[in-house]
Amino acid sequence: MQAQSARRLLAADPERVGPLLSRLAGDLMDAGAELRELAHGIYPPQLAQYGLEAALRAAARRAPIPVTVRATGLGRYPPEIEISVYFCLLEALRNAVAHAGGAAAVTIALLDRNGLSFDCRDTGAGATREAVRAGHDFVDMTDRLGAVGGTLTIATEPGGGLRLHGHLPRAALESAGVTRARREPGTALVSGLRRVWELTARAYALVQRDPYPRRYIASGLLATLAVAAAGDVAAAVAFARTRDPGLPALAVAAAVVALLALAGLRTVRRGPIERVIALSAVNTWCFGLVLTAVVPAALPYAALVVVAPVLLSVAYLPREGFKAVMAGTMTAAVAVAVAGRLSPGVVPGDPLWAGLLVIVAVVLALTRVCYLAWQNHVMLVARAEALQGSRARLVAAADRERRAIERNLHDGAQQRLVAAAVQARVAQRLLPAQPARVEPLLARLAEDLREAAAELRDLAHGIYPPQLAQFGLEAALRAAARHSPLPATVHAAGLGRYPPEIEVNVYFCLLEALQNAIKHAGERATVTIALEERDGLTFDFRDTGGGARPETVLAGHGITNMTDRLGAVGGSLTLDTCPGGGLRLRGVVPRPPGPAEGADHGGVDGL
Repeated sequence: MQAQSARRLLAADPERVGPLLSRLAGDLMDAGAELRELAHGIYPPQLAQYGLEAALRAAARRAPIPVTVRATGLGRYPPEIEISVYFCLLEALRNAVAHAGGAAAVTIALLDRNGLSFDCRDTGAGATREAVRAGHDFVDMTDRLGAVGGTLTIATEPGGGLRLHGHLPRAALESAGVTRARREPGTALVSGLRRVWELTARAYALVQRDPYPRRYIASGLLATLAVAAAGDVAAAVAFARTRDPGLPALAVAAAVVALLALAGLRTVRRGPIERVIALSAVNTWCFGLVLTAVVPAALPYAALVVVAPVLLSVAYLPREGFKAVMAGTMTAAVAVAVAGRLSPGVVPGDPLWAGLLVIVAVVLALTRVCYLAWQNHVMLVARAEALQGSRARLVAAADRERRAIERNLHDGAQQRLVAAAVQARVAQRLLPAQPARVEPLLARLAEDLREAAAELRDLAHGIYPPQLAQFGLEAALRAAARHSPLPATVHAAGLGRYPPEIEVNVYFCLLEALQNAIKHAGERATVTIALEERDGLTFDFRDTGGGARPETVLAGHGITNMTDRLGAVGGSLTLDTCPGGGLRLRGVVPRPPGPAEGADHGGVDGL
């Protein structure tokens, strides 16, 4: 506006142009400085060029309170590690400036020994631990470190300052590509034990090839059915010999176990996995109780058997269901112990063959229990590693976006503002002696300012489109479709509002799919995006391009980023494509508990 005003005044009132250009140059220099500070806040150049220590020392120099940075044995780390630790400590420093008091001082110590550790202490007024943990800042810092495998602990009390301790273990650094030489005692012993277990598990897997969960349960129910039928026959034969009045009750109990096994076999094929596990647990407990009552010497074996449902349900049941299984297991264990102590059994005396059979059964049952625990360990570790990998990829993607934004600000709008400020100074100097040369200079100045404004507007829309915050997902996607060089149609009848984290992740997931279609689908392709409310938010993205082999698409960063974005809000993404058949993406995000209308749609606080 000031550049346009200067051009108009140049012909009408030249004396007013000089002061106007002076103010314009000053405003442009201030705007350039603000953009530089903004770019440094998004991604400090010292962090990329010199590492964590240099970036923290630069932040300490700018802090309004005394800050000391000490670093021992620090090297360079992958960008996702450095940026997570840097912004965690920067958040702690900002909190100290805001709450510790003007007389406080901050000390930051970093150490690389058995992992990367840091301590941040301030000498401020402190607070209760509950108050600090309840704040968003502590949650954000914990999430930042947790995303790269680290942990954060806090120590504070009113009047005693505050201390934050963060640690990234060696395993987290090695998974990110940092290696250090180290020696571990007992490696040979651990390796030998590991090989013994691997051989045992491999031998067990030859017998039980599909341990989880339905075929495993089905084979267990078949074994239970066979043993219950044999126990029923044994009780009947023993009753014919001894006429013991307790034996018919044992026969009836064995028949009940057999009926439960038959019912379980009918359910195991098509029933929900929770119901299958529950029925298998009841059957296992009854089997252990009846077996101990029939053969009291089998008590050690039955004690191991009744524990199996707990191990089987770890990875499949929700928390309340798992609590019920735990309570049932404890009850069954008490009942088995009492039966083993009080029941006369159906086998007279204590023959040697029965003892040997129990020993073999105990070894097999112990192997079975260990194998169940091993399978749970493998499954849960795989899930944890997948979750950790997803969080690390999200951090790495955010790091790349921060770098791109900082680079775009520095190389684009900031440079244009600096050039415009120089042009304003030059025009101010030329005005008294050569006024004819000022008009073209002001024209270039106005053009540079328009281009800088357009770049900043596009950059802001790419960070968080205003339509998404104001009007929701449908409006933001329609705006993106209008700017697409490919014909794009959006169908979203009756779509409501969702929490900001769901809207922003679905929006950028679909924006990534649209950008991939623009790059790879071809000039004649069309895109259709359909969104609907169906037990949550579902979307269907289709393009009519040339398609590709599924393994080729799945190997790319684009589909990985989209999967990680949806997975961060509990959603899932499926892909359907083939050469010549276009591409289809279907996403499902369950609606979170509680109404979405109460969510804040005012935008986001950071990147």
